[in-house]
Amino acid sequence: MASILTLSLTIGGIIFAPTAVVYFVRAIGFGSSGILARSFAAQMMSYLYGGATATGSIVSILQSVGAAGHSFGSMIAWRLAVAFIINTWHVMTYLAFVYQLVTAYISGL
Repeated sequence: MASILTLSLTIGGIIFAPTAVVYFVRAIGFGSSGILARSFAAQMMSYLYGGATATGSIVSILQSVGAAGHSFGSMIAWRLAVAFIINTWHVMTYLAFVYQLVTAYISGL
């Protein structure tokens, strides 16, 4: 029972984590039109870089995430990929069960 719960929580995290990260980044001030004035993001930029942000810095990466976010198509593709992996796992589990039944039947002959 615990393994099913763990699996369910893991799958839920994989599916919803990317979206949650984008919402969190936007909530702290990295918006689609730039860093919001008087936000945590603005304070972070001022404190770490004095207002000038270097390419590849944490502030520029978070701004890219906040500005681009995830498109609807990429979220659908991500969820379809996870669903495919889960269904493949279920099919493989079923085939292993059938193999065990057949093996037990043959060895009983």
